[in-house]
Amino acid sequence: MEIFDVINFIVALVSIVTTLQGNKESREIRDLYKSIFRASRYEPIEKEVKNNKKCEVKFEQDFAQWLKMAKKGDAKAQNEVGECYYEGLGVVKNFKEAFKWWKKAAVQGNAEARTNVGWCYSHGDGIKENKNEAFKWWKKAAEDGNSIAQSNLGYCYFNGEGVKENKKEAFKWWMKAAKQDKPTAQSNLANCYFNGEGVKENKKEAFKWWMKAAKQGIAVAKVNIGNCYDEGIGVKEDKKEAFKWYFEAAKQGDVLAQFNIGCFYFDGEVVEENKKEAFKWWMKAAKQHYAEAQHNVGQCYFDGEAVKENKKEAFKWWMKAAEQGYAEAQFNVGCSYSYGIGVKENKKEAFNWYLKSAEQGFAEAQCNIGCFYFDGEGVKENKKEAFKWWKKSAEQGYVEAQFNVGCSYSDGIGIKKNKKEAFKWWMKAAEEGYAEAQFNVGYCYFNGEGVKENKKEAFNWYLKSAEQGYANAQFNLSKCYALGLGTEIDLKKSEKWKALAIQNGCEE
Repeated sequence: MEIFDVINFIVALVSIVTTLQGNKESREIRDLYKSIFRASRYEPIEKEVKNNKKCEVKFEQDFAQWLKMAKKGDAKAQNEVGECYYEGLGVVKNFKEAFKWWKKAAVQGNAEARTNVGWCYSHGDGIKENKNEAFKWWKKAAEDGNSIAQSNLGYCYFNGEGVKENKKEAFKWWMKAAKQDKPTAQSNLANCYFNGEGVKENKKEAFKWWMKAAKQGIAVAKVNIGNCYDEGIGVKEDKKEAFKWYFEAAKQGDVLAQFNIGCFYFDGEVVEENKKEAFKWWMKAAKQHYAEAQHNVGQCYFDGEAVKENKKEAFKWWMKAAEQGYAEAQFNVGCSYSYGIGVKENKKEAFNWYLKSAEQGFAEAQCNIGCFYFDGEGVKENKKEAFKWWKKSAEQGYVEAQFNVGCSYSDGIGIKKNKKEAFKWWMKAAEEGYAEAQFNVGYCYFNGEGVKENKKEAFNWYLKSAEQGYANAQFNLSKCYALGLGTEIDLKKSEKWKALAIQNGCEE
């Protein structure tokens, strides 16, 4: 065979390998727990809580005594009467009466009553909701040293409720409450140190205060302590300690902790791998509407991992996560509709869910949206839109999209023809190991398209593609060995690669 015949053969192959790629299958379960931190969730406002483990008869007797004293102006008794009315202890629950008696005690300077009056104004219990009044009464109680009022005041300053937002003031009041061993304030103080809100960022201080709160039972603090140990933030990395704290929080029903415990069991990290335990904990979190867990439960059903394979159940759980806006689940719902897996095939629905995911920047979905526009599946054909979405995906490093962008530039479809750009994008995909792109890069070097002609480089890229089993590259490699193009003549290797190419479906 003459050299020009080899070149012509290669040109013929290009029309095959530049056929644009179709939709991609759903992805595997991802370990998301390392990327999720709860530092931004601040603990809410509170009211005074009494130890109410007395019998009803005793409460009726106590209420009668407290009411008698309250009517004589005893502030402490007035506060207790308010508590009885609020909780329905020894008397029928009545928020208006509770507020009335708390207000009487508060006017006399009772700090607990002032805190509770603030609560009523904040929640509209027994009185019309008024955030400004809530702030006013908490400020009075906080200045009297009441730790709950101080903690609530910090919340008001942090969120701008009843007062102008002021992170430094929030930090100040949370510090006062935290020093009185108020666990919610300790947790919020840690958040401030972690995020650098109201105070200079300090991860070690964040860890210290989360630990104080965690030891007092605050679940979100336990999760954050787990994350600190997990990632070595503010403390030396220790996966066993991370698992221990996650587990403590998970037992309290914390959804993120439950999700993370599932990830540990799934990966067998510091605990023996146990897919069934992973599924169990993910299901607990999923039932609390945690989207990542719902997605993973769906993936388990899809793959038959730790549970009997059930495509319909997979679709159901992916849909739950997708409806919450979880991009990867939206992508999987799109795949399900596209291929009719677990649900009736519906290309329009597939396009709609791919689009939701793509608009959130999910690269695989962006690539598939491009494919749908290119083929006119589920949407009117639009080559320019196809190129636009492939480019978005390609710029995120998604190799299939990079390959398709290269094809678009090469053929001038959806964008002006540009061989140099085609080569550039094929090279990006080729360097990531994408066999079809490696073949096209070899072709470009062989023919000097978009790059200076270089037979050795052509041979090298054909070889990379051929070693991955790409038949067209194997056949061209065979011809290179036969004719000494970019390499020395080696007829044995030529026959070997030719046989492999034919075995893999390439016709002579």
